[in-house]
Amino acid sequence: MSDILRVIRRGNVVRISQVGAFGAEVREYEVTENQLVVGKKIRDLKLPKASIIGAIQRKSEAGEEIRTAGGDTVILAGDHVIIFALPEAVEAIEKLFTRRRGFLR
Repeated sequence: MSDILRVIRRGNVVRISQVGAFGAEVREYEVTENQLVVGKKIRDLKLPKASIIGAIQRKSEAGEEIRTAGGDTVILAGDHVIIFALPEAVEAIEKLFTRRRGFLR
């Protein structure tokens, strides 16, 4: 399966951009309420070392806001999570942000 089709089928990937000559990616995932990451602190996600959550776009009473992400940041349903990842981390990131409650993968 081509990389493009594989990504399209994931469903909650909003955007992917390649950065630089090393194949690094910036990925934006939309978090849905039944995902396993909902309600978890970033420090508890066991992110691969070759990745980092850079920001979270979140709806608030004031509208949309962009927050920098720290270890104590809790991921909520509806968040758009922006992740910077080297190629060796992409598969683990995909699994982390596509696993859903009640489904085995």
